[in-house]
Amino acid sequence: MSSEGSGQEPALMSCQSFEQDGVLYKCGDHVELRNPAAVNQPYVARIKEIHRQGKSVSVLVQWYYRSTDVLPQHVRSLPEVIEQEIFETLHQDVNDRESIIGKCAVHRVRKIPSFFIVSKFEARG
Repeated sequence: MSSEGSGQEPALMSCQSFEQDGVLYKCGDHVELRNPAAVNQPYVARIKEIHRQGKSVSVLVQWYYRSTDVLPQHVRSLPEVIEQEIFETLHQDVNDRESIIGKCAVHRVRKIPSFFIVSKFEARG
């Protein structure tokens, strides 16, 4: 029995992928997301889950931080940070698909003991 026309909200469903602006996104993809505070410095995250509710699509993402996003007491314990270096975190939250700018590539370059995985990212044109 369908919820359409019954006044009920459509059920939240997990899905494998979605398409936006001709680009197919799936779990595991690295993406850039809009940063309202700094348009030229988007957020970087990895898609963990994709959920569809009616026509609305949201994504659960795991964030990467730049050294400028890391607390000062932790930055001191880092070796010299290279350009475009980001840090994998355990921080996750849900965002609307409209916040995604596009895909990007994240490359693991080293691991810092008792800290995050350190990665380098590049935007895909």
